[in-house]
Amino acid sequence: MTTAEAAKVSGYAEWTIQKFAKAGEFPACKPRGNRGGWDINETAFRLWYKRRRKETRNIRRAIAMGEDRTSAQSDAGK
Repeated sequence: MTTAEAAKVSGYAEWTIQKFAKAGEFPACKPRGNRGGWDINETAFRLWYKRRRKETRNIRRAIAMGEDRTSAQSDAGK
């Protein structure tokens, strides 16, 4: 999976996907070094993205309803 494909699946920008890959959020490598793009493990990426969406669900819901972000984060820990 390329960064463009991962961006399309997740809705993140390609540079954000690259930032997550560099940080080791999911398995990815650059098989051609700086001459080529990222090769992302598709299964691991989809599992990471699903887990990330689940972790931020309460915050996204609160923001959509116009609540204060800090109170939504404290509610998520309960």
